Amino acid sequence: MPLFFNTKLGGFFVEKIEVELKLLIEALNKKASLTTEIYNITENQHTIIKSEALEKDAFDFMFKETVKEKQIRLDELVSVDTAFQKIYEGVASELTQNKEKYRYSIKTLQQKIKEITDTEIKLKVLEERNKTEMNRSHTIKKIVIPKNTAQYASNQYNIQKNIKKK
Repeated sequence: MPLFFNTKLGGFFVEKIEVELKLLIEALNKKASLTTEIYNITENQHTIIKSEALEKDAFDFMFKETVKEKQIRLDELVSVDTAFQKIYEGVASELTQNKEKYRYSIKTLQQKIKEITDTEIKLKVLEERNKTEMNRSHTIKKIVIPKNTAQYASNQYNIQKNIKKK
């Protein structure tokens, strides 16, 4: 038996589950947006990692700023996930029992979840690429260019030799 709110919206009584389904869809829209933002930040990190023109201090500052921005989005994502899970637990049995009645909403939820999953897969691939690039170029970013050019040339030779060994 469906539950109803006491409030009339546009002349119709709204089932509680309909409101909860809209909240679930909104939560997934927010999650999709946050996941895309995290992906874009990760792309920025890749650009920073690949940039050979940055000095160590500039590299450190820029990279740390992207990490802070990413953490803000991740914290928000956890909050959205928690809210989604709590709402979903309240409607799961109703959706299972009445799949046909809620097929449009279920289809919308499934499409959003697929979109989010696709972005998360791309994000994981980019994260791995960044990790590999960071490991490969991290020693190069650490080097402070010495004033003595001969010493600098020797350091560059040793770095290149070490990279080729890996």
